[in-house]
Amino acid sequence: MNFSLKNISGVAITITLLVLFSFPLFSQSRSKISDRKIKSIFTSTFDVRKGDTTLKKNLSKYDDRGNVIESIDYDVQGNIKDHEQFRYNYHGDEVMYIQLSSNQKVIKKIETFYNKWHNLLQKVTYDATGIISETMEVTYNASNDPVAEITRNGNGRIIRHTIYTYDNKSMLISKKIYRENNILIYSKDYSIEY
Repeated sequence: MNFSLKNISGVAITITLLVLFSFPLFSQSRSKISDRKIKSIFTSTFDVRKGDTTLKKNLSKYDDRGNVIESIDYDVQGNIKDHEQFRYNYHGDEVMYIQLSSNQKVIKKIETFYNKWHNLLQKVTYDATGIISETMEVTYNASNDPVAEITRNGNGRIIRHTIYTYDNKSMLISKKIYRENNILIYSKDYSIEY
């Protein structure tokens, strides 16, 4: 084979770029954050790959277990753009999500409940005034597989429901999402060969 130096350097540059953009080199796992007793990480991101040249800034704060307990996105001028807080139970399951405005007022709050196997049972969403705006409940079969999710608005009317179907080996074979009045809006079927 006849390779020129120009071709080799082009290949080397291409491989370098693929390596740099394919692996999240600096993302940290919860265990690494916990083991290193990290309290917060501030990131600044400038990425022109998709034509977005906006500088993005984020401050993430962590608990002793490495869970994000607060995330704040800033605009270019340093003003708060998005502000979120998270709370967890003893097992590390998220039990509370709070979205705050730039002036620290609650916009939305989501409370999450689990069964004894740590499976999601219910999510209750509250609006800025503390009124329930939405609830989502999950039911499970004897194998602990979710079989239905029902979402209701604040008045209790079903606005969306999801049905999961499994084969005799507990493998998911169908997921269907319906909006109110049983109108199918999403369907995904799986064909499994044993």
